[in-house]
Amino acid sequence: MSRKSVLPVFEEFNSILFYPVQYESEEELAGIDMKPLVGHLAAWNYFQFIDAPENATSIKTWRKFIKNAKRVTNAPMEAHYIGFNMWVKAVEKVGSTDFDKIIAALPGIKCRI
Repeated sequence: MSRKSVLPVFEEFNSILFYPVQYESEEELAGIDMKPLVGHLAAWNYFQFIDAPENATSIKTWRKFIKNAKRVTNAPMEAHYIGFNMWVKAVEKVGSTDFDKIIAALPGIKCRI
């Protein structure tokens, strides 16, 4: 993508530049030259590099499960883990797999990675 193709977007949003990038997460970043990205921000709901005990435990468990100590986790994996575990908790709460009962049970259910 060239800067010429981005300029109309820049002008349309009152000089706030939304520059599309070609990657989604840390896993994709591993394969590209990082120098041009220094100083840019990335918005994503999960980053592996977040320094938190729960995150470190989750990464360690995942890598042990797949037998690959270098594998990178990503936002879709985190979202799936939380979503699935919330579903399990809702099913256990209502004692059923009835869709409407599960949806009604979801508010208030908490799940941490």
